[in-house]
This record gives sequence, C-alpha cells and structure tokens, in this order.
Amino acid sequence: MTTTSATKSAEILVVEDDIGSRRALTNVLRDRGYHVTAVADVDGAMDRLRRRPRPDLIVLDLMMPGQDGWDFRQEQKRNPQLADIPVIAVSAIGKLVDVDVSLRKPLDYDELLRAVEHYVG
Repeated sequence: MTTTSATKSAEILVVEDDIGSRRALTNVLRDRGYHVTAVADVDGAMDRLRRRPRPDLIVLDLMMPGQDGWDFRQEQKRNPQLADIPVIAVSAIGKLVDVDVSLRKPLDYDELLRAVEHYVG
C-alpha cells in the first residue's frame, strides 16, 4: 500500500457491521490522514448524518443485518441534504449500481484509496 505524509481534512463515514472490517477500513483511512467516523448499521449512519459536520464521503457495506446498504442508499437519495454525498459501496456479494464506486471484498486497499482520493483528494 502506498503512503503519503499529506494531511487530509476530509470527513469520511464508514458504515460496516463487521467489527474487523470496520476497524481495518478506519485504520487505513486514518493512516492516510482522513477524519473517520465508523458505525455498525444504517440507524447509526442516519444518526451521524443528522449532525455536523456532514461527511464528504461515505464508505458503505451492502450486506448488513436489518436495514442493508441498499436501504441506506434509498433513504440517502430521498434526502436532498444528503443525496449529493458520494458513496463507495463495498460488498463480498452483490453490487449497487447507483453509487459512485462499487468495490468487491476482499478489498484491495490501494484501489479503495484511489477511489477515496478521487472524491475527497
């Protein structure tokens, strides 16, 4: 994985139910200097989105118990204040076509970071 010493100020929301994956995503992004808030489910994500600052990017797992990534995306798109936040979807199965980037698990973290940098620099 490539590294950089540049500090980034972008706010990233990670929505991932698996604690190991959530930690890994959080660590990779924080190591690159991003500000990361990580939540385990759609309810936590919607709660976080009601507060400021609004995230610049969402990294969204699709397969979660209860409401899943598809449910979250529908709710996000219905809210004009949230609809324009870019979304990178990650999943071992399935794909979400109405997101900005869709990546397969196991993740290639260099590919993830390239996608993140494309949207938040």
